[in-house]
Amino acid sequence: MFPKFFMLMPAKTGSTAMWYMLSKHPELAPAKTKEVAFFNKIRPRHIYENPVELRQKYLTNWDKKSNGLKFEITPGYAVPKNIDKIINLAPNKNKLKMIFVTRNPLDRFVSHYIFRRAKKEIITNKKLHEKFISDIDDEFRKHWINQLSVNKARCDSKFFLPNKSNVKRWCHQIHDIYFVRGLYMNSLDLLKEKLDPEQILLLKYEDMKENHQRVLNKIFDFLEVDRIKIENYKTNQGWFWKRYYDASAELTSRHKQFVKDFYLESNIRLFRDTHIDYRV
Repeated sequence: MFPKFFMLMPAKTGSTAMWYMLSKHPELAPAKTKEVAFFNKIRPRHIYENPVELRQKYLTNWDKKSNGLKFEITPGYAVPKNIDKIINLAPNKNKLKMIFVTRNPLDRFVSHYIFRRAKKEIITNKKLHEKFISDIDDEFRKHWINQLSVNKARCDSKFFLPNKSNVKRWCHQIHDIYFVRGLYMNSLDLLKEKLDPEQILLLKYEDMKENHQRVLNKIFDFLEVDRIKIENYKTNQGWFWKRYYDASAELTSRHKQFVKDFYLESNIRLFRDTHIDYRV
């Protein structure tokens, strides 16, 4: 059976912790891996050409014997083009539920930047990579090795401001990698257009940090499963990546002000529509 809900969590909004916590619930069925990335790869025309075959292919990411509500958490799904693919492939759109998580766009940007720059440094520095591999646990090591070829291909340059001579490179290397993921209203507008209000749950990363169980209870109620107590799971945090390479020094106060200004209009709209306030 096709998943009845999707967690739409942009990069660095707590998706790894959420994956581990939800996996503890007996009524939920996690995929074989946290990030299936299925909808990142398919094209819209594939959905219209053979939706049944695509659904069957997607379902191979779960064990056949798994019971409960299927789920996976791929951060790339939180952008409009992939949300649209999910909705169009779902066999029963009226029963599909979407859970979208926001985070202060500036904080999300900084965390994402530190994360990707550290990964690039680890991959390109042999000694650092050996130390990293020896530090992480078996599960993380398996995931890291599986994603190694993808991470090697990424172009994670130092942050730079756009100007007339570099605007195309800036759009490709900075805007499309980091900035679009914090434009939450683009995704929320599409969700409101395609689904009914009762099919959408909006959550904040900041609330999860303050009281993870309260946020989990909201999710359980929304999915109509039992509330159970689950221990907080803290992983993939900024301090961990800074142990190997601290890219925070690459971001000046001028850079951060540029990021704040970039998101201002979107944050104003977000506040008007949802009362989530990231304007400061």
